[in-house]
Amino acid sequence: KSIKELMNNLAIVYFQWRNNASSYLMLSIPFAFYLGKEKAHNIILGYMFFFFILLTGSRGGFIFGTVEIAICTLFFFFADKKSRIAYFALWGILIVAMIIFSKKFIELFSSTFSRLMNAVNAILTGETKEIRLSQYTRGLMDFFNHPIFGTGIGYKGNGDVWTGAKGAMNWYHCSIIQIVGSFGFLG
Repeated sequence: KSIKELMNNLAIVYFQWRNNASSYLMLSIPFAFYLGKEKAHNIILGYMFFFFILLTGSRGGFIFGTVEIAICTLFFFFADKKSRIAYFALWGILIVAMIIFSKKFIELFSSTFSRLMNAVNAILTGETKEIRLSQYTRGLMDFFNHPIFGTGIGYKGNGDVWTGAKGAMNWYHCSIIQIVGSFGFLG
């Protein structure tokens, strides 16, 4: 159903677990590039994973997936000298495809970019209190108050900032802050 909706409406189909899907895809990108060390064509998987991240509509995936794909691309461009011609060919194809499909690409991902810009604007102007920023602040405070072992995965100390589902673990909405807040330096 979602793929048909995506193709018919040319719009991102929002689903509840989009951030989780985006996170798993982001974890996969470096592995695709690692496989590209053996066979250069494998890096195409990394770019496919990035495109799928964009299709999730996740704002965090949009930002950090872009950073991640840029880092992987630059690293492998400089590290894998024997495949540079393949990289240039792939980038050429991607650039041409982006030019040809730029209008459709902008239409498809404009809602995600718009939501991202609205959130940034609301935070900068103080119009809204972004819950995730409060969670990030709390996670860092938890780390500084418990730097060695963190607060533990069962800690419910930020319940005043975000109330999860009954029985859900404490969540900071950021993997790095989750690790240092819950497990400290040990993490």
